[in-house]
Amino acid sequence: MNERLRIDLQVLLPDVPDARDRCVARLRELIEAKEGVDSAHVVATGENRPDQFCVHYDADRLPLGEVRALARRAGAELSERFGHVLLKSEPTHARRARTIEARLQQRDGILEAEVSSDGIIRVEFDRNQTDADSVRTALQAIGLRSIRTLAGSANERPALRHREGDRDKKETQEAASRHRDAAVDEEHEHTHGGIFGERTELIFAVLSGVFLLAGWLLSVLTDVPIRIPQTCY
Repeated sequence: MNERLRIDLQVLLPDVPDARDRCVARLRELIEAKEGVDSAHVVATGENRPDQFCVHYDADRLPLGEVRALARRAGAELSERFGHVLLKSEPTHARRARTIEARLQQRDGILEAEVSSDGIIRVEFDRNQTDADSVRTALQAIGLRSIRTLAGSANERPALRHREGDRDKKETQEAASRHRDAAVDEEHEHTHGGIFGERTELIFAVLSGVFLLAGWLLSVLTDVPIRIPQTCY
């Protein structure tokens, strides 16, 4: 039975600024490698709501709890390895933005850097080689000032996880309800699965009575061998 699980992308990858980040593709690859998972993708939910990560899976092979644990474990592994910062500095012209990108990407541990002319800076880095403070230091060394963080603050994340917990509970209840309904339908089919449908038991009872009466009449009213009436019983 095919089911789907949706989890807010920021819950799985809290440091990722948007769905274009390469860690989202890495997350999809990790989850789709699991047997029983059909596909995984990002669902855009609108400007005022976070994007969601959707996993399609076979519920007969993977329970909902295992799929949720798989997604969170994969997200945690990626978050532990790859760091992300989304920053805002003063606006600059396009040529200087490209220069800043090139100089950032020359730094050890920086995997990707994007700088726009309006001062938005997005950086992905390898935590084994550098950290967010070093990224800021590198930007300051290049000559940027007034650098501030644009990503969601730590105070916003508990509320996000709380909403996700409510959604998890609802999805678990819905999945359990669907399995109960399927079990009831199967039991109903077994109960009424005779060749005559719901009237199978009634028809067999009537036929039994007819054969019993025929056997008695043959034994009383005829001279046939006794074994013939006995076959009717």
